[in-house]
Amino acid sequence: MNSKIQKIILIFVTTLVLLFAYGRFFKFHLVGDAYRIIDSSTGFIINLKCNEGRLVQVLYFVVLNILGISINSIDMYMFLYRINWILSIIFLVLSVLLTFKMLISHMKNPTFRKKIVVYICTLLMFINISVSEYMLYFENGIMIFGLLLSIIAAYIFNSNKKQKYVIIPILILISSFCYQGVAQIFVILSALVLFISKLGQKQSYYIKELLKILLLYLSPLVINYLTCWYLNSILPNIDPRVFTGILESLKQLYSSDNRLILAIYVFLFGFFVLFNTTAFSLKKIKENLLSIFYLMIVSIISFEVFIFNNSVRLLPRTLLNFIIIYPVLKIYVVNLKQYNKYAIDIIGIVSLLIINILLVSTLQDANINSTAQNIEVVSAIIERIKTYESENNIKVENVAFYYDPNLNYNYWNVHNSLLYPYTVPIYYGYWCDIYSINVLSGEKYNRIDDFEVDEQINNYFNSIDWNEPNVNEQLIFTGNTVHICLF
Repeated sequence: MNSKIQKIILIFVTTLVLLFAYGRFFKFHLVGDAYRIIDSSTGFIINLKCNEGRLVQVLYFVVLNILGISINSIDMYMFLYRINWILSIIFLVLSVLLTFKMLISHMKNPTFRKKIVVYICTLLMFINISVSEYMLYFENGIMIFGLLLSIIAAYIFNSNKKQKYVIIPILILISSFCYQGVAQIFVILSALVLFISKLGQKQSYYIKELLKILLLYLSPLVINYLTCWYLNSILPNIDPRVFTGILESLKQLYSSDNRLILAIYVFLFGFFVLFNTTAFSLKKIKENLLSIFYLMIVSIISFEVFIFNNSVRLLPRTLLNFIIIYPVLKIYVVNLKQYNKYAIDIIGIVSLLIINILLVSTLQDANINSTAQNIEVVSAIIERIKTYESENNIKVENVAFYYDPNLNYNYWNVHNSLLYPYTVPIYYGYWCDIYSINVLSGEKYNRIDDFEVDEQINNYFNSIDWNEPNVNEQLIFTGNTVHICLF
């Protein structure tokens, strides 16, 4: 079989697997942020994206505005989302192929079976809960494009290209302007290729190269951070989570999430040492163990930096290098093997790929079901408002939100942080509450700020603990204002 046919087969299989993994996203589905995009002006969204330090996304919305394309309906939102989704699949195919080519070209003695293991591991780098979250959002095409730019940067780093130390920071900076979280893959891929292509080097050489990788990565992120700081100083800060400052975010270093992540790293380190003893020759055991340790350290550094510029927890979309650390370490260990027996490796990694596909498919289904459930509940609220208006000959203009004693997230299938982005109720958060009611009603209600809510009504809602929606009890009307209790 000639190389051209092999490439065609590889492209076909990669595309097929990615479509199978992320195909459900092509169905109708919405997240809470969708309603803010639909209900807000282009100027508002551009301001928001400037606040977030995602200037490529700013450019995207500016271009839409110049072309006269307004995302003023759910249908238009889904139309543009699906275009972005198609672009994402194309960029993901390119990402898989480029990563696979980069890894194989730097491996010694890449046999056919070893290539199979590496290819499946490469698929795992792009079929996982981190990339799935990128695909969930409207700007998915831009986020995946940023991911591709970081992979290109890693490819260039491990080449002899002239001016690479000028090109790489530019690519990383543009990548971070797409979405800060995607740039981290540059670190882990560059480090992995370093260790599989430069076996037997002195530790001082590895440390110097790793510091170089981190410098090339962190310098553009510092520029991104300063840009974000400047934009937030001259523009209204319309998302209080986005830029809270370093001191406010440092406490997350000691969070339970971080402790769990470190525990998993320790477990993985022990797992690879215990079950791959034949891959470590006694003569080089120290060198190999240090290489695994270094890969883990740069992995941690590359995503921990994101706690310094916002108060958002370490969600899967910010943890890419943590999520893909297993296939990365697997590739490193497989490269050490001198024999051509990979049956157990293939079975294990294929099983993990199937599990990941099932997991991201389940998350997509959860979002599709959540979309229908959310629309049904909010539509019932809107119907209750319309009934009040017709019975009392008054126009409701304001909406105030309250809480009962215990929010029942189980009703919404929000059981953990993994499901949260997919199933969070659309009228609970400030980024979607009033926007979802506006979009689904076709009205333009005003949100009553928390400090303006009615204290008596607030006390009443706090005296009852609902476990499911009840529009007759959870909505109170006073004049032109509806008071809604989140249960």
